[in-house]
Amino acid sequence: MTRPTAREENPGSARDYNRIETLNRIYKRNDGIYASACQRMHLPASVFDVLYALCITDGLTQKEICDACFCSKQTIHSAVARLQKEGSLRAERGSGRSVRLFLTPEGRALADRTVAPVIEAERASLATLSDASFALLARTAQALNDDLAARIEAIPF
Repeated sequence: MTRPTAREENPGSARDYNRIETLNRIYKRNDGIYASACQRMHLPASVFDVLYALCITDGLTQKEICDACFCSKQTIHSAVARLQKEGSLRAERGSGRSVRLFLTPEGRALADRTVAPVIEAERASLATLSDASFALLARTAQALNDDLAARIEAIPF
Protein backbone atom coordinates (compact mmCIF):
# COMPACT_ATOMS: atom_id res chain seq x y z
CA MET A 1 0.00 0.00 0.00
CA THR A 2 1.32 3.43 -0.90
CA ARG A 3 1.46 6.30 1.54
CA PRO A 4 -1.00 9.11 0.77
CA THR A 5 0.45 12.34 -0.54
CA ALA A 6 0.30 15.55 1.48
CA ARG A 7 -2.50 16.72 -0.78
CA GLU A 8 -4.49 13.51 -0.17
CA GLU A 9 -3.96 13.75 3.58
CA ASN A 10 -5.25 17.31 3.68
CA PRO A 11 -7.73 17.66 0.79
CA GLY A 12 -9.39 20.77 2.25
CA SER A 13 -6.35 22.85 1.37
CA ALA A 14 -6.50 22.51 -2.42
CA ARG A 15 -6.16 26.29 -2.68
CA ASP A 16 -2.89 26.13 -0.72
CA TYR A 17 -1.48 23.39 -2.94
CA ASN A 18 -2.50 25.29 -6.07
CA ARG A 19 -0.69 28.36 -4.74
CA ILE A 20 2.42 26.29 -3.94
CA GLU A 21 2.39 24.79 -7.42
CA THR A 22 1.93 28.21 -9.03
CA LEU A 23 4.86 29.73 -7.14
CA ASN A 24 7.04 26.68 -7.80
CA ARG A 25 6.30 26.94 -11.53
CA ILE A 26 7.20 30.64 -11.49
CA TYR A 27 10.47 30.09 -9.60
CA LYS A 28 11.44 26.99 -11.61
CA ARG A 29 10.68 28.74 -14.90
CA ASN A 30 12.86 31.65 -13.82
CA ASP A 31 15.68 29.22 -12.95
CA GLY A 32 15.15 27.50 -16.29
CA ILE A 33 15.40 30.76 -18.24
CA TYR A 34 18.86 31.41 -16.81
CA ALA A 35 19.94 27.75 -17.10
CA SER A 36 18.95 27.78 -20.77
CA ALA A 37 20.86 31.01 -21.34
CA CYS A 38 23.98 29.53 -19.69
CA GLN A 39 23.67 26.41 -21.82
CA ARG A 40 23.38 28.48 -25.00
CA MET A 41 26.47 30.48 -23.92
CA HIS A 42 28.37 27.28 -23.11
CA LEU A 43 29.06 28.63 -19.61
CA PRO A 44 28.55 26.89 -16.28
CA ALA A 45 26.04 28.78 -14.16
CA SER A 46 28.72 29.51 -11.54
CA VAL A 47 30.97 31.16 -14.15
CA PHE A 48 28.01 33.18 -15.40
CA ASP A 49 27.27 34.25 -11.81
CA VAL A 50 30.84 35.46 -11.25
CA LEU A 51 30.88 37.34 -14.56
CA TYR A 52 27.46 38.82 -13.77
CA ALA A 53 28.54 40.07 -10.34
CA LEU A 54 31.76 41.58 -11.73
CA CYS A 55 29.93 43.06 -14.71
CA ILE A 56 27.72 44.97 -12.26
CA THR A 57 30.52 45.85 -9.80
CA ASP A 58 34.11 45.09 -10.77
CA GLY A 59 36.62 44.56 -7.98
CA LEU A 60 34.61 42.33 -5.63
CA THR A 61 36.02 39.80 -3.19
CA GLN A 62 34.99 36.16 -3.46
CA LYS A 63 32.81 36.62 -0.36
CA GLU A 64 31.06 39.58 -1.95
CA ILE A 65 30.44 37.49 -5.07
CA CYS A 66 29.05 34.66 -2.91
CA ASP A 67 26.70 37.12 -1.22
CA ALA A 68 25.60 38.64 -4.54
CA CYS A 69 24.98 35.26 -6.19
CA PHE A 70 23.69 33.24 -3.21
CA CYS A 71 26.32 30.63 -4.03
CA SER A 72 28.64 28.64 -1.81
CA LYS A 73 32.28 29.60 -1.31
CA GLN A 74 33.43 26.40 -3.04
CA THR A 75 31.24 27.03 -6.08
CA ILE A 76 32.53 30.57 -6.49
CA HIS A 77 36.12 29.55 -5.75
CA SER A 78 35.99 26.94 -8.54
CA ALA A 79 34.48 29.40 -11.01
CA VAL A 80 37.05 32.07 -10.09
CA ALA A 81 39.90 29.58 -10.52
CA ARG A 82 38.58 28.63 -13.96
CA LEU A 83 38.22 32.27 -15.05
CA GLN A 84 41.70 33.11 -13.76
CA LYS A 85 43.18 30.12 -15.61
CA GLU A 86 41.46 31.29 -18.81
CA GLY A 87 42.85 34.80 -18.31
CA SER A 88 39.46 36.43 -17.74
CA LEU A 89 40.09 37.51 -14.14
CA ARG A 90 42.96 39.08 -12.28
CA ALA A 91 43.33 39.30 -8.53
CA GLU A 92 44.68 42.31 -6.64
CA ARG A 93 45.59 42.43 -2.99
CA GLY A 94 43.22 44.76 -1.18
CA SER A 95 43.32 46.10 2.33
CA GLY A 96 44.34 43.56 4.97
CA ARG A 97 44.00 40.02 3.68
CA SER A 98 41.29 40.76 1.12
CA VAL A 99 41.79 39.97 -2.53
CA ARG A 100 39.71 41.83 -5.08
CA LEU A 101 38.84 40.32 -8.45
CA PHE A 102 38.76 42.31 -11.67
CA LEU A 103 37.81 41.44 -15.20
CA THR A 104 40.75 41.47 -17.60
CA PRO A 105 40.21 42.83 -21.11
CA GLU A 106 39.48 39.23 -22.18
CA GLY A 107 37.06 38.84 -19.27
CA ARG A 108 35.34 42.11 -20.13
CA ALA A 109 34.93 40.93 -23.72
CA LEU A 110 33.46 37.63 -22.48
CA ALA A 111 31.08 39.46 -20.13
CA ASP A 112 30.08 41.86 -22.91
CA ARG A 113 29.22 38.87 -25.14
CA THR A 114 27.36 36.87 -22.51
CA VAL A 115 26.26 38.70 -19.36
CA ALA A 116 25.65 42.20 -20.73
CA PRO A 117 22.88 41.10 -23.15
CA VAL A 118 21.16 39.22 -20.31
CA ILE A 119 21.33 42.28 -18.07
CA GLU A 120 19.89 44.37 -20.90
CA ALA A 121 17.05 41.83 -21.35
CA GLU A 122 16.37 42.02 -17.60
CA ARG A 123 16.32 45.83 -17.72
CA ALA A 124 13.95 45.84 -20.71
CA SER A 125 11.68 43.31 -19.03
CA LEU A 126 11.57 45.29 -15.78
CA ALA A 127 10.82 48.46 -17.76
CA THR A 128 7.45 46.91 -18.64
CA LEU A 129 6.40 47.30 -14.98
CA SER A 130 5.34 50.57 -13.46
CA ASP A 131 7.28 51.72 -10.41
CA ALA A 132 4.28 50.88 -8.23
CA SER A 133 3.92 47.38 -9.74
CA PHE A 134 7.61 46.68 -9.28
CA ALA A 135 7.55 47.93 -5.68
CA LEU A 136 4.56 45.69 -4.89
CA LEU A 137 6.21 42.70 -6.56
CA ALA A 138 9.48 43.25 -4.70
CA ARG A 139 7.80 43.80 -1.31
CA THR A 140 5.55 40.77 -1.72
CA ALA A 141 8.30 38.42 -2.92
CA GLN A 142 10.66 39.58 -0.15
CA ALA A 143 8.01 39.19 2.55
CA LEU A 144 7.09 35.71 1.29
CA ASN A 145 10.74 34.61 1.11
CA ASP A 146 11.51 36.01 4.57
CA ASP A 147 8.50 34.26 6.10
CA LEU A 148 9.23 30.98 4.31
CA ALA A 149 12.90 31.06 5.34
CA ALA A 150 11.95 31.62 8.99
CA ARG A 151 9.38 28.79 8.95
CA ILE A 152 11.75 26.31 7.28
CA GLU A 153 14.59 27.37 9.59
CA ALA A 154 12.33 26.53 12.56
CA ILE A 155 11.74 22.94 11.39
CA PRO A 156 13.71 20.58 13.67
CA PHE A 157 15.06 18.23 11.00
